[in-house]
Amino acid sequence: MKKNDINYALVEETRPEVYAAMKYWGKKPHNIWRTYIENYTPENGVFLDPFAGSAISAFEAVKTGRKAIAFDLNPMTAFFIEVFSSKYNPESFKKESDSIIDSISKDSEYLREYTTTCEECGDDRARIVAYKWDSGSIYEVAIQCNNHCGRNGHRYTRKPTSYEIELAKNLSDVNITKWIPDDDFRDTNSFSASFIRQIGGRKFINLWTKRN
Repeated sequence: MKKNDINYALVEETRPEVYAAMKYWGKKPHNIWRTYIENYTPENGVFLDPFAGSAISAFEAVKTGRKAIAFDLNPMTAFFIEVFSSKYNPESFKKESDSIIDSISKDSEYLREYTTTCEECGDDRARIVAYKWDSGSIYEVAIQCNNHCGRNGHRYTRKPTSYEIELAKNLSDVNITKWIPDDDFRDTNSFSASFIRQIGGRKFINLWTKRN
């Protein structure tokens, strides 16, 4: 039997590292999920989420002693559940991740597209974290410099240089060999005219730039 209804605002708590490390759109606040699950599902009961997304709800359900059934059209959901539910070797994981990072950091395309010179300390290893786009053109660049220049581990934004603007234009010539959904958005008010204009079209493929 459920407890009293939750008719008040719940505040998100700091996400545990296991959730903070997950990069997925629409991640839900874990503690709010947990509170609702504890309140509206019976102890030792079954929790169902047919639109699981990041599957955070399922993880929180299991933590509260419930059984969880979770699925989604996005195959990433099954991947998240499998990875987050499996044991792993930290040393082996670090060794492989360090190898990947080292390989990418030396790649010529990465150096061209993802590094720049920090305007504060002049180091040429600062990372271009993101381009901000509007109607097919970039108007702002997010930078992160991890050197001791007053911006250690901190992001800042600035206007793009002419070189970066040219790089962004050249992205249209990049040949993407992997599958990308080319379907149209459904006819819904969820996608406003300004949003469609900003991303450059009304197809799912427009949600990601070729740089992504």
